[in-house]
Amino acid sequence: MPFGKQFDAVVLMLVLHTVNSSDRLLILKESLRVLKADGILVICDFVESSSERFVSLIIKKLIPSGSIPRRLRRRMAR
Repeated sequence: MPFGKQFDAVVLMLVLHTVNSSDRLLILKESLRVLKADGILVICDFVESSSERFVSLIIKKLIPSGSIPRRLRRRMAR
């Protein structure tokens, strides 16, 4: 698919909870592929306790640690 590094923002609105964890990872990787280097990735979704660990792992892998808000870092450490 074209569009590599062409979008200022990617919004995933109520998508990730509908797919399995391997598809979530593919969606996130594709979102980052089409996002400009200084772009914004917005994720708004339901988080069940069973998927909280997955979300924390994705955040840790995809976002430089210095840019994760302190409150979110504390929550991810639980």
